[in-house]
Amino acid sequence: MEIFDFIIKLLDIITWPFIIFVILFLFKDSLRGLIDRIKKINYKDTTILTRMVNQKDKNENPGIDEEIKNTNNEKIHELKTFYSEKTVKKFEDTLQEEIGISKKKNLNRVSKYLYNYSIIKNITAYFKNIYNKIYGSQIRLLNKLNNKKQPVGKVKEFYKKMKNKYPQIYSSYSFDKYLNYLKSEQLIKRNKENFQITDRGKDFIKFMEKKDLPANKPL
Repeated sequence: MEIFDFIIKLLDIITWPFIIFVILFLFKDSLRGLIDRIKKINYKDTTILTRMVNQKDKNENPGIDEEIKNTNNEKIHELKTFYSEKTVKKFEDTLQEEIGISKKKNLNRVSKYLYNYSIIKNITAYFKNIYNKIYGSQIRLLNKLNNKKQPVGKVKEFYKKMKNKYPQIYSSYSFDKYLNYLKSEQLIKRNKENFQITDRGKDFIKFMEKKDLPANKPL
């Protein structure tokens, strides 16, 4: 009797995997989608894992995406709104053109963070480059225009004072050339008989103040 019971148990152990194999083989096409969703198979005291359990299945963890959102997005938004919309828009358009994306395309949170971060980095690099090239007197002129627009005659008087102070430097540096750098970088613009500072010019001054850059540069 014990031998008979042993044979029954042995057949039971051997048979169920074989039967399952036959069923899977005969109905493999119909069951393929179902099998992909099965994580494990239990039979009595035996368990078979059909695939590794994804960490997300065990624990819905927001991960680095949520971490970036919580720790960085507020800071990036703060920096982005520090500058005027026109200045940010200019660099946003440039970035879109360079990397071939459009606002119409949905960016995931990580991409959006990197996207905004790149805009801020480009603005910072741009203003650093301007600061390295600009004359001290041009910064003072920007500060004057930041207070209020100046008539063309007043700006010419300001230029003449600089020319008298640095005759050798300004001998071949005309009034138009003196203003050309500021106009080409769209820091100032002429409106009929007045010069006025642009949004980008105001942002440059804000950038200098934020970075504690001295305005008393040479020339």
